[in-house]
Amino acid sequence: MDEKVKKIQYNIRQYKNALKTLEKAIKETNYNEYVRDAVIQRFEYTYETAWKATKAVLSYQGIELRHPREIFSEAFSSGWIDHPEHWDAMIEDRNLTTHIYKERTAEAVYESICKIYFPELLSLYQSITEVIQKYEQSSRKDQK
Repeated sequence: MDEKVKKIQYNIRQYKNALKTLEKAIKETNYNEYVRDAVIQRFEYTYETAWKATKAVLSYQGIELRHPREIFSEAFSSGWIDHPEHWDAMIEDRNLTTHIYKERTAEAVYESICKIYFPELLSLYQSITEVIQKYEQSSRKDQK
């Protein structure tokens, strides 16, 4: 199996697992500051897996990019995401939560994660998974 395909499969598995843990935290019914902080932490690593998986898929297509903002811009151009403004806000919030901690900011980011970012992250996962499935089907046809 091609090394790029292995890398894509690994990154997509990581992304899927991160989405599952984020969803579990979001669905926690006993909200408190620990749940909020867990959602933010899980968002941070889900975001990381999202851009790395997207980067791997783009690389497989021959598009070599290095930074999340340009990777998500290309994902928008490819039709994999619908709301680039949400991704710009996501990048800003991810950087904010990593470097500065304020209670009010944490609450606002938590709300954005639950209402906007998680659906966007899930949609991107579905889009890149479909792209890879098409490549795999095409590859199988070519081998016959």
